[in-house]
Amino acid sequence: TSKAKFTRFPNTHPEVAAVMEEIRRQLLDVHYLWTAWKQIFDSGEDNIHLLNLISNEFFGQIQVQMIHGVVLGLMRLADPAKTRHQENLSLEQLLCFDKDMIHSTIVSQATKQLQQIRIQVPSMKLLRDKRLAHSDKAFSVGTKKGNTIRVQFQNIEDVLDSMVAYYNIFLKHLEQREDRIRRASERGSAKLISRLKDAERFTRVPNDVRRQLTEQYT
Repeated sequence: TSKAKFTRFPNTHPEVAAVMEEIRRQLLDVHYLWTAWKQIFDSGEDNIHLLNLISNEFFGQIQVQMIHGVVLGLMRLADPAKTRHQENLSLEQLLCFDKDMIHSTIVSQATKQLQQIRIQVPSMKLLRDKRLAHSDKAFSVGTKKGNTIRVQFQNIEDVLDSMVAYYNIFLKHLEQREDRIRRASERGSAKLISRLKDAERFTRVPNDVRRQLTEQYT
């Protein structure tokens, strides 16, 4: 799984920078938990056999809780930007930035990526909605009792990769924007220094020559 890169945005609106940093943190939290799960439970039969010898039930519960933590983290990021009267700090929130901050081509590219994520998450969303974040009566004791909600491990890997790719669309755009601002500032500073040097040289010109130059360019 690719990792989300990180940079600070000194010339970006503070709220935009804060949202980018918080989503980065959430992505890294899920990435860390998923990587830890793979290192422990997807590292070969010998390792699994050893865990079973130590405590089958204990490590079985740890495995389930880690997967549930990954699913919950991914589904928080997949939430709409707003539900009823509550704003969610989710991936879609990045599309709510001021249009002066995010170019329309970036919005189009990110929207397509977000649509791809939504295609990938239905089974995880169902698990979150019916089992993890809520205890759905129908799934617990009613007509759907015994229904298994399956989440494939490859599905988790694919969703995490897609979310990182989505984040990095905005990251690259803001980094390029920061670079343009920095280079424009450097050019402005260079022009100012050049003008100050010209002014300094002008003051050293004899008065009669300076008067002629002033008359010539005014």
